[in-house]
Amino acid sequence: MTVRLALSFILAWTCVHFITLGSPRWGAGSRHDATILGQMIAVLLFPALFLIAFGNWRKFSGPIFVSSTGVVFYLLSLVQK
Repeated sequence: MTVRLALSFILAWTCVHFITLGSPRWGAGSRHDATILGQMIAVLLFPALFLIAFGNWRKFSGPIFVSSTGVVFYLLSLVQK
């Protein structure tokens, strides 16, 4: 249970880190506004991703979902504007 809790925290934190890292490149406006928007999205998504990764009844479906979401946001952070 402790390992699942730690894994869920690490996966959720990694995903929201990539959201915050890539957000300045996504917005059409100023970089500051896009960064603030990315931080707000990350703050709202962190508890949801943590609960999905930890609270899912199937053993691997939650971590796989959160990991794939993190990979998507990592790839989006590589996209240049």
